Amino acid sequence: MDRLSVCNAKARFFELIERAQGGRSTLITKSGRVVAKIIPAKERGWDRSAVLDEAERLRKSLEVSRRVKLADLLDEGRP
Repeated sequence: MDRLSVCNAKARFFELIERAQGGRSTLITKSGRVVAKIIPAKERGWDRSAVLDEAERLRKSLEVSRRVKLADLLDEGRP
């Protein structure tokens, strides 16, 4: 984790934000003591709309040419 003085951090603020977007944290110091920390924001583990879009694409790509009844599959011993 990198360290920058308050003065340097102020001058390089845009760079610090880009570093945080890239997953890197930075400590900010004042008179040699750590006073702040710039860390990456936690992103949600998944995007709901993207997951639903992918599920729809998968459903369309797996369309069955004939109707299948669940009861028939169970009768055949399929889980």
